[in-house]
Amino acid sequence: MLKTMQQTKNKYLILDSLRKIVLLWLLFTIFSALIKQIPEKAPDAQTYTVLISKWEERFKPIKEDLPFEQGVVSYLNDANMTNVDDEGNMAAEYVLTQFVMAPTIVQQGDKHEWVLLNMTEKNFKIWLEKKGEAYTVSSYSSNLYLAQRIK
Repeated sequence: MLKTMQQTKNKYLILDSLRKIVLLWLLFTIFSALIKQIPEKAPDAQTYTVLISKWEERFKPIKEDLPFEQGVVSYLNDANMTNVDDEGNMAAEYVLTQFVMAPTIVQQGDKHEWVLLNMTEKNFKIWLEKKGEAYTVSSYSSNLYLAQRIK
């Protein structure tokens, strides 16, 4: 029993460390993206707080609707559906999503049972048609979808 408790404690320490690493990466990515967009003025800490809070608010209903708190979901956004070179924004959105969905693990692609889609309705319909699989889909505001593959 003591060994199990120690393993659980180690697991949470690892998860906490990973979350801190993701947060640092997130802040760096946001900072880089904002610097490119607003070169004349560097963002302050309040700007980051507002951005993260808005992103967190967007994803809150999805987080509440998932049947688990700790699990793995796939993630796709508009950049996955187009040939537009928008790597900076795609990376920033992905990192923000990983951060706000923690402790749920978010992985690029659509291989898991649950798929989180951050894209326009048009791109979502294209993705769903191309998949050729049955999904139960929940639609949220701000072009968010949560799809569960029907087994």
